[in-house]
Amino acid sequence: MASVDSTAEIPRDVRECLLSPHGMVPCQTIAGGLSAARLWMCHSGTSLACLRRWPPEHPRLSRLQFIHQAIEAAGHGGLDFVPRLYRALGSDSYILTEGAFWELSTWMPGSASYLREPSDNRMAAAIVALAQLHGCWNRWKSTLGLAPAFERRAVALANWLARIEAGELWQVRFSDPIVAELGRKTIEILNIHGPQMIGPLRELAQREWLVQPVLRDIRSDHVLFVNDRVGGIIDYGALDFDTPATDLARLLGSLEPSNSAARVRGLELYRQQIECPDFSWETIDLLDQASTILACAQWFEWLVLERREFANEADLLYGRWRASIQRAQSFAVSTTASSPRLWLPT
Repeated sequence: MASVDSTAEIPRDVRECLLSPHGMVPCQTIAGGLSAARLWMCHSGTSLACLRRWPPEHPRLSRLQFIHQAIEAAGHGGLDFVPRLYRALGSDSYILTEGAFWELSTWMPGSASYLREPSDNRMAAAIVALAQLHGCWNRWKSTLGLAPAFERRAVALANWLARIEAGELWQVRFSDPIVAELGRKTIEILNIHGPQMIGPLRELAQREWLVQPVLRDIRSDHVLFVNDRVGGIIDYGALDFDTPATDLARLLGSLEPSNSAARVRGLELYRQQIECPDFSWETIDLLDQASTILACAQWFEWLVLERREFANEADLLYGRWRASIQRAQSFAVSTTASSPRLWLPT
């Protein structure tokens, strides 16, 4: 967690309408993730809070209101690992100023330390917390319907394969040898695994599922531990309606990327906490693998095609890309699938 002296960029409206009514004073900027959101730690003398400026392009007002309603529904359900939102003057849970939404929430204790200090107890705590959150949101809003997660992944994989087959990526000029290596490995992974996943994903996309609010980006970075207890689940920016299976696959793959036995145990523990008749291991594993492969492709999009700039150092970005590639390379190729198509750029 790095601090930078940039509290001066917080607008007066935010200070007067959101911070001052709660006695909060910003004390340091918090290094966030890859999004353009900005975070500040604030204090009142007796408590800490997190001030967030959403990216100007995200989210729309209706979506932010839905995210806040879901957070508050979890709070009403008694889940102490979910942040509480402070109200601004006028009673809204946000303010809009200078083209961006701002919110203030309780500071969640703990650190995202699972990958450094994994344990069965921590895995169990994370799975139970996710099941409790899903159960709360299921009681708040849920229905039976098509789950977007499956078709979204099938379409994305098909689009990448079409771009490769059409020769779009053959003309790519890589910026340096590291990027060239990662880019070529990503294309190879898409070619090997993409064709065998599209059919099963599209079959699942035609089924009815339990659809409800889910996080969609629940990973090790977003689960904070105090010893073996979950102190907080943070970052609700991707929250939307979908199958809870997408959260479970995301979390299990992030906590235990190389231990399939631990992921299976995590699924069984989840099943003990909440009724989920349509969750099979094959479904969870397919979602996990498809998401990992598409993560490789997303890095290719950002760093090669868009040449997007991030505040993070290049070594960190390349490390995350490489980790996704290494995990995807460990996936087995189905013996019943057609032979992989290899259209590698020269």
